[in-house]
Amino acid sequence: MFLRDGHLAEVRGSSLLEARAIGKFFKIDKPCGYGEYPLHFAACTKQPAIFEFLVETDPGALLKLDVRGNNILHVLVYRELPEEFDMVLEHMKRIHGEEYKEFLKARNDDGHTPLTLAAAIDSREMFTHILKLGKITVWEFGPVSCNAYPLQNVTPQATVGGKSALEVLGDVHGTEFMDIQLLTKVIDSIWETRVKHRFVHRIIIWFIYALICTAALFTHRHIPGTWIDWVLDSFVMIGIVYKLFMEVRQILTNGLKDYVSEQGAGFFENTMSLAFGVCSTTAIMLDIFSVNEALSNGLYGISFLLVWGYALFFFLGFELSGPFVVMIFQMIKTDMARFMLIYVSLWIGFSGAMYVLGPDSSFSAFLSSMLHMFYASLGAFDLETFQGGQSDLLSIMLLTVWLMWSAVLLLNLLIAMMGNTFAAVTENAHRVWLLELVRIILSLDNETRSTDTGERYWIEIGGEQYYQIEEVGSGLLSDE
Repeated sequence: MFLRDGHLAEVRGSSLLEARAIGKFFKIDKPCGYGEYPLHFAACTKQPAIFEFLVETDPGALLKLDVRGNNILHVLVYRELPEEFDMVLEHMKRIHGEEYKEFLKARNDDGHTPLTLAAAIDSREMFTHILKLGKITVWEFGPVSCNAYPLQNVTPQATVGGKSALEVLGDVHGTEFMDIQLLTKVIDSIWETRVKHRFVHRIIIWFIYALICTAALFTHRHIPGTWIDWVLDSFVMIGIVYKLFMEVRQILTNGLKDYVSEQGAGFFENTMSLAFGVCSTTAIMLDIFSVNEALSNGLYGISFLLVWGYALFFFLGFELSGPFVVMIFQMIKTDMARFMLIYVSLWIGFSGAMYVLGPDSSFSAFLSSMLHMFYASLGAFDLETFQGGQSDLLSIMLLTVWLMWSAVLLLNLLIAMMGNTFAAVTENAHRVWLLELVRIILSLDNETRSTDTGERYWIEIGGEQYYQIEEVGSGLLSDE
C-alpha cells in the first residue's frame, strides 16, 4: 500500500488502512520495524500529514497493539523519535483527554512501559525525554524553579504491575544512565532513607556471624563434643537455616527466573548465600551420620571461605571499594575466561605430547604430565622430570615452546587485558558504583520484602509519588 500526500482522499475508507505488516522483515528490531499498522509507519517515518489523515480517518488506530503488545509509543521508543513521540501524545490528549496518561503506563508483552523500554534498549535520549514529559512545576522564580517528577515506573516502591526503570537498569548494565542527575538524586534518597540503615545493620550481623563461624571451626577441630562446641555449632546452624529460608522465600516470591537473572551485587549475594547454605547443610549431615569425614571437612572449609567471601557484597556498597570489586568480577568473567580458553587448549595439547614421549603409558602418567606442565607454566619445575623418556631433546624443545607460550606470551597478554579492564572501570568508577548500589537496594528489597518506607523522600500529587527538586536553568535532565 502506498500513501502519498496528494492521494490521501482516494484511500479513505479503504480496507488497506486496516492492513498489518507482519513477518520477520517487519519485526520491531529489524531495519523496517516501523510497527505493524499504517499509522505506526507514518509516525516512525516522519510523515505528519499522513499521520494526521490516518488519525482523522480512524481515531481508534491510536489504540492498536502489535503482535508483541506494543502500542505506538513503544514503537517510537524503539525507533528513538522524541519529536514524533510528542506529536502522538498531543493527538492522544486531544482525542482521549487525561486518559492519554494511561498510554504512558501501558505495558507490552515483555512487561515494559515506554519508559522502562527506553531503559531496556539503552536509549538514554528517550528515557530523559519521557521523564521530562511528566514534570510538574510547583513554583518558579526567574531561572530557579521547583519541579516534581513522577516516580511511577521509576522506583520499585512507586511501580505496580511490573518492573520499574531501576530494576530494568540493574538487569541490563545501565551504567550510561547513572550520570543522569535526577536519577542519581533519587537513588541517593532511596539509599539514605530506606536502605542504608538496613545495610549497616546487616554488616554488623554478618561480622558477628563470621566470627562465630571462625570460633566454631577451631572448637570443632580441637575440642569437639564440648559444650562450647555445641553452643557455637547451634548458632551456626541457626544462621544456615535462616539464610536458606530467606533464599527459598525469595525464589518462591519472585520466581526462579528472576532469582537467577539478577546481575552484579544481587547475583553475587544470591550465589554466595545459596552455596553457603547447601555446602554447610551437606557438611553437617555428613558429620552427624559419620559419613565420609574427608568430604565433610572439605565442605566445612568451602563454607568457611564463603562466609568471609560474602564480605565482597558489602564492599560493593562503598564508593572507595565497590569499583575494585566490580573490576575483579569483570576480569574473571571476561579476561580470565578468554585466557583460560586458550590456555587450557594448549595445556592439554602439550601435556599429551609430553605423555607420549614419556616412559609411562598409564592414565595416571597423563594426569601427572598435566600437573607438571601446569607447574612449569608457573615457573616451578624440575628439568629432570621431563627427561628419561623416548627423546629427551624433543621433550626439552616442547617444554621450551610451552614456557614461551604460557609464561611469556599468554601471561603478558592476560596482564594487558586486565590493564584495559582496569582503565575502563576506573574511568567510569562512580557510575559503576552507583549501578551496584541500585542492585544492592534491589537485592535487599527482594530478600527481605521490607515494607519499611523510612523517611519519605517523595511528595504525593494526585495519589501518585513525585520527587521534588529545586533546579536552576535547564534542570537535572539537561544534557548540557
